[in-house]
Amino acid sequence: MLLRPALTALVLAAALAAPPALAQTIGRVEGREATTGGYYVNARPGEPTTRVYVWGGVQNPGVYEVGSGFDVQGVLSLAGLSVEAEQEPGDPEVYVRVYRPSEGRLLYNAPVSQFVVEPEAHPALTEGDVLTVGVEAVARVDVWGAVQQPGLYEVGPEVDAQGILSLAGGPLLPPLFNNDKREVTVRYVRPGLEEPLFEGALDAFARSRVSLPPPQDGDVIEVAVRQRSGTTFRDVIGIAGGVAGLVTAAVVIVSQLSGSN
Repeated sequence: MLLRPALTALVLAAALAAPPALAQTIGRVEGREATTGGYYVNARPGEPTTRVYVWGGVQNPGVYEVGSGFDVQGVLSLAGLSVEAEQEPGDPEVYVRVYRPSEGRLLYNAPVSQFVVEPEAHPALTEGDVLTVGVEAVARVDVWGAVQQPGLYEVGPEVDAQGILSLAGGPLLPPLFNNDKREVTVRYVRPGLEEPLFEGALDAFARSRVSLPPPQDGDVIEVAVRQRSGTTFRDVIGIAGGVAGLVTAAVVIVSQLSGSN
């Protein structure tokens, strides 16, 4: 009769002495339904834990409940943050950010290349912190008017105003018939400024890549296309022929009137 309590105590002691290991829990966790890969626990039984949220460009985003020995770098390692992929020229920089909703502020914001070499700058984790991994969007720009795909475009620092117009599919150019002429104009407006950053023809806008400032939140690019019918050489000949016919008819009438007198 004394063997069962002794065996239970031995099993419990062994569990408490076990090293921490990643435990991906599927199904019901503390009375809540968890989706596959969505809730992770890494702590010794009975150890106080800190629950944080990992969003964005990691292999396993979700809710992480970790023991007191875990820092930001440890949590992102569990979530599968990869720094092995080489950056190609022109690739946007990937950033790590730590938000603290309880204080309503951003605690940390740095590119991954900087994040991995400055662990002393990482904030200590607090219950409810949000860790995000993603490209830094520097501007949200509206594209209006005669473009293939008007809308709101969120771009990084490597995209200029001409690139944003390209993302929108470029100007919407209906076909020209006969000798129709087309005029495409672009207005690039920044809220708060009385004068537009650019206003003029499309070809001048395309050449202004160096002179235009980088896009900012709230900028607006508006494209207008105007078409008008032109006059062809055939039209000119026809008009001239009609005028000549009228002149001839007038001469004949005048001659007849003169002869009758």
